[in-house]
Amino acid sequence: MTNQKMNPKREGVVSAMTDRTRTRRYLPGAAALLASLCGACTPPLPTTTQDVRDYVRNAQAHAAVRRLDDIAQNYVDEVYHAFAAYKKAFDPIEKLADEDALWPMDGDQWRDAEKVAERKKTVDEWRADKPDPEKPDSKTRPELLQALSGAIDNVPALPDLTPASDSALVAYITKQLDAGAMEPKYDAIADDYATLLGLVIAHKAALDADGKGLAFKDEQVNAQAANAWRTLHDLVVTTYTKEDLKKAEADLQEDRTDRADTIKEKQSLRSKITSDKKVLRRYRELEMLLEYYDARIHSAEADLKRIKKAIAAG
Repeated sequence: MTNQKMNPKREGVVSAMTDRTRTRRYLPGAAALLASLCGACTPPLPTTTQDVRDYVRNAQAHAAVRRLDDIAQNYVDEVYHAFAAYKKAFDPIEKLADEDALWPMDGDQWRDAEKVAERKKTVDEWRADKPDPEKPDSKTRPELLQALSGAIDNVPALPDLTPASDSALVAYITKQLDAGAMEPKYDAIADDYATLLGLVIAHKAALDADGKGLAFKDEQVNAQAANAWRTLHDLVVTTYTKEDLKKAEADLQEDRTDRADTIKEKQSLRSKITSDKKVLRRYRELEMLLEYYDARIHSAEADLKRIKKAIAAG
């Protein structure tokens, strides 16, 4: 599993847009064998709620997905279109929620009134969250989140759909996207930026001419600025411990084990291929599950390298 202690930029996710996800039209080995045995006797399998789940699961992991039937594909496309619109609303703060974007405590940027004012304006406008008067279709973040919720709720009439499976699918997609967690996370970052930038602007005249960055002649203001910067730093900069390293290693091993088990099950089905659609459907699910584990393992290996590097650097 990918280490969850990501900085907001990564976390944000991270994007699950379908145009950034590999989409494949699979003809599984089992399907190929079926075709050779019975020709056209096996019609294409209709998309089910499980197929939609698998699509979203893989998309969130940036793994390959299998294109769904038109009605289901239109559904997930609309969901991700709404999700992209919501995530885009966080761009101004996401760009600041990064270690490289946070000016160092002794940085000259804090003494550039124009840069400070420009950044404060960006933060204030994002916090105000007002529709753009020049864009009639612009929406506030709550409105965009509501639009996303509406898209998720609009489940198409899939062949296995029941009231229970409808509710379960909506709950699953909502949990996978986890869009509701974005607002409080970025709110905290924006609030801390506003506090620090506001303090710098209010006490500009108290900056120590012989100092650097956030160095003020007034010791009380100096302490407030230092504390505000550290608070913001802790929000946007990820630190790792040896416990994080152990967890990342254990999660990676778990994914590798799950992948191996998936391969074994997939291989066991090859000898059982008949015209049984249930067997063929499970085979197809396992193909997508392997893609999912491949993506997770690739991401986890990259995370592990980064954690080791961060710990070594102290």
